[in-house]
Amino acid sequence: MRLRIIGWAESVATSALLPSTEQLLVADGDARIALDPISGVNRYGCGLNPDPAIAAFGSSTASVISLASLAAAERLRNRLAEAPDTLIQEWQRLRNEIITLYGLKKQPSVHLEFAASGTDLHALIAARIVAQNGQKLLVISVEASETGRGVQAALSRVTNVDVVEVPLRDLSGKAKTNVQIDAEMLAYVIATQAKKLPALLVAVDQSKTGLIAPSTAALLDMRQNFPQLQVLVDACQFRLSSKTLCAYLQQGCFVALTGSKFMGGPAFSAVLCTPAATPLLALNIEATPPLGLLLRWEAALETMRTFHQLPSTAVRNFLQAFCAAVQQRLRTDPAFEALPTPKLDRQPLVPSGSWDEIPTIFPFLLYHTATNLRQPLHRDETQAVHKALLRDDVTVDIPADIAMLRCQLGQPVACGILDGVPISALRLCLSAELVVEAISGSAQCDQIVIARALRTLDKAAWLTKIQPGRMK
Repeated sequence: MRLRIIGWAESVATSALLPSTEQLLVADGDARIALDPISGVNRYGCGLNPDPAIAAFGSSTASVISLASLAAAERLRNRLAEAPDTLIQEWQRLRNEIITLYGLKKQPSVHLEFAASGTDLHALIAARIVAQNGQKLLVISVEASETGRGVQAALSRVTNVDVVEVPLRDLSGKAKTNVQIDAEMLAYVIATQAKKLPALLVAVDQSKTGLIAPSTAALLDMRQNFPQLQVLVDACQFRLSSKTLCAYLQQGCFVALTGSKFMGGPAFSAVLCTPAATPLLALNIEATPPLGLLLRWEAALETMRTFHQLPSTAVRNFLQAFCAAVQQRLRTDPAFEALPTPKLDRQPLVPSGSWDEIPTIFPFLLYHTATNLRQPLHRDETQAVHKALLRDDVTVDIPADIAMLRCQLGQPVACGILDGVPISALRLCLSAELVVEAISGSAQCDQIVIARALRTLDKAAWLTKIQPGRMK
């Protein structure tokens, strides 16, 4: 892939000093990554500096940058300050490292296009399909609550694009079966193909609550039966093994990824993987990715390197132990109820046995337990708990050692109505950084990470006993 950086090399060369690393990491974005002047965090609840004291289990929303990742971004910033004319080479180096780490050299002419966010990538693909076909495009996507409301809004702003959403859960929050979801998506595909109209199927792997939709079996069937159908796999959680990513590309699917969730980079770092020989490549405009985006990806790449160096057996063993401990706690504590989530099954796309078939997102509902009547928390109450988890000043009715623990969970996801109450699910998530800590750290680090997760659930359970108005 060629990268043409317009204006940046000149501006860097004529500047005595580049902006600081911290400034660059929030550059070239929008209000979502701007820091609140009071709290010092962005809309995702993350600041610019590493926070080793926080129990960081919120990577399904965004990740807290690690010390190693910030240091990597700082080193790159300093290299560019000394040699500003190497900016294009640094982008090519980063691209080549991603290709090498994920075995994409086996995918001839795979194209990587960097952008600020996954939302931008959805709109980009839709606009190119419209430009190529000159007809109205139907985008078939999963419901916004499972991917992001910004995605549907961005798609709707593209001229000549209509969007239909397929719900993944019923009104009570229970996941629909693959048969139901596959049938609904297939019906839309058949209708557009019968009329010879262009369609873009947006598959998800994994959604906010860890779902895959449609099933990979149905996806392969649609690719075979409707060769004109364009498919974008929203894998922005980046909870994919190399084999899974390569398999999607081999099927001719676009794949959208971000470095800001599982891989631990700062928010606003996305990349579109385009398979070889796609007709949409002809519509590509040479990219001009900004410097802030480069540094954010460099931070994510630092974690990617260390994660890919881990022994695969050790990764699977830790993920299985973590999964068992968290699921056991969610089953046995009356303050929680695990949100029903089907098994992560990608056959026949890829054979079983990879780490990415083990859950790393654990969505759960909260329940009032202060009285004998067990009732789910309202969405507003769940939101109050989510905010209180981040603080170490919750002093009401909670043991001091638990109150002082600062915890980050994935932001609440609206998932229906239960017993007449609008409900949302919190999400306890593993990140690549936590897996690296558990496996590469000192003895018993795996148990330390698991214990930290269970302590986070301890605090959430205590907070269900407090009226929202009494939380600071």
